[in-house]
Amino acid sequence: MFRFIKPRAATIRTRLQPGASSLSPLPMRLNAQRYAGLGPNIQTVRFRKAPIKAKNVAITFIVTYVCFEIYSRLVLSPLDKAAEEASKHIPDEEFQEVEPPLFIPFPGTTKQLPVIPYKGTDPEFQEFIRLSKDAKLLDKLRADLAEFMRNFASKTTVLRAIAGKSMKTRRVWLDIDFPSTPPPSFERSGIEISDDAISWVTQPVDASTVYKIRNVLWPVALFHSSWSFVKVLAAEEFKNVAGIFGVQVPTSPAQQSMEQLLRSQKLVKEMNGQQKVPGGIQGPLTTKDGPPQQPLGDKSKEMGDAASPGKPNLKEDILPALANSVKDIHSSFAKPIMAAKVKYVEMTKKLRPKQNLHPRGSIKVSGFVEIEAERAFLVFDVIAAWDPKKQDYDAESMSLVLRRVQKKRQHPINRIPRMPTG
Repeated sequence: MFRFIKPRAATIRTRLQPGASSLSPLPMRLNAQRYAGLGPNIQTVRFRKAPIKAKNVAITFIVTYVCFEIYSRLVLSPLDKAAEEASKHIPDEEFQEVEPPLFIPFPGTTKQLPVIPYKGTDPEFQEFIRLSKDAKLLDKLRADLAEFMRNFASKTTVLRAIAGKSMKTRRVWLDIDFPSTPPPSFERSGIEISDDAISWVTQPVDASTVYKIRNVLWPVALFHSSWSFVKVLAAEEFKNVAGIFGVQVPTSPAQQSMEQLLRSQKLVKEMNGQQKVPGGIQGPLTTKDGPPQQPLGDKSKEMGDAASPGKPNLKEDILPALANSVKDIHSSFAKPIMAAKVKYVEMTKKLRPKQNLHPRGSIKVSGFVEIEAERAFLVFDVIAAWDPKKQDYDAESMSLVLRRVQKKRQHPINRIPRMPTG
């Protein structure tokens, strides 16, 4: 009788899953067992690796050995023979060279060594004695330096524009000195890493490298110029605020000279910026009597603008106002910027090393070189160092200064237009 009460598995599958005919029979069987009160049958499965056979190991070893032998005989052996043939021409000293150890300098350990004058037994001093007796070589040094200056002047675009293209040496005043002391020397400490050990050592360092690192780490000239900019800007703002309340602040001599420099610079810009209309007629200037006369075409333009007074014009209203505001901002910062430039140049000259950083054992050649061009004479002040080891001048330590420019024909300067007063 209970078989009529107990539901069948097929009836349950049909009732729970209407589309059961399209599914896999596995979930149907599990659902039937679950509703029938039967638990799942769980079985443990263990995977085993295939045993390693000695035959497979032997085959793998033989194949690997055969491939290595083929590669070494066909590829590596010709390369070894070629390397041996190439190394026959290399001397044995190069094979014995060892790579220099790695040196890591520590900051703050650089110090200048005391300058010791040359002794009579030093090779540099003996070379000075030999060179001082060779008059032809000394004349050649003067001629080479003068030729170097002529080539330098002829390749400089600014000098060619001022003096002309064809240049020749006119007069030479060059003295040759044999320095009694070497240039300053420095040393620094750090960690040296080599193949044998890691140690703390002290090594010499080039003087030019020391000065470059100092300028990068401690930009003293930049600090002073920035402070000068801030100081002058604050003084100008204080003067403007005091002028609003009717208090006059006295101007220092340095500020007066700065104002004169700015006026002269502004006047030169105005002279260079004067434009002339076609035909050689200069444009009208603004005077006290009234505004400059405008052509007839501008009157019709003004009448057209007056017809629409409420509409701003981008070209005639907004752009000029923007340009005037930019000019006002630039003029307010003109004096601080000029003060910063002057201070930077002054500090750069002051912080420049007094001694010329020429190579050790070099000869100092200094004086004046006058060069004649098409339209002017150029006089240069030069300080150079001739290195006997390189048999050439040291370009890094050479100093060139243009002392004078004298034109062959001088023309009167154009009359400066009178500035409006009032």
